[in-house]
Amino acid sequence: MNTSVAAGAVLPPEDPEIVQAMVLADQVSGASARVTGVQQRVGVRNAAGQVYRHTLFKTRTQVLRLAQRLARLGYANELAGCSERQGDFDAIFSRVAGQAVPGGEVKPRA
Repeated sequence: MNTSVAAGAVLPPEDPEIVQAMVLADQVSGASARVTGVQQRVGVRNAAGQVYRHTLFKTRTQVLRLAQRLARLGYANELAGCSERQGDFDAIFSRVAGQAVPGGEVKPRA
């Protein structure tokens, strides 16, 4: 996993937890986490709507695991259900896309 922050971007207060979720998601191993050679590009939006953090994962399984961990922080994948990359991203997580509810589930905002 490689991650970077956009120049001049404002980091949300929960950024350390986001990075920790990324580190844990990166530790996926086993047959379901085979490296295909196609990296998964993931973005995270801040409250201003800017994709402030860019991350590359080696497998889709890692991104799915990240989605589960970020859901606990109230983040959801804006691109869930899309069949193609959007703006070179395979997933973009934001709080705008989801709202935390008890139990770590995410429900869409009205």
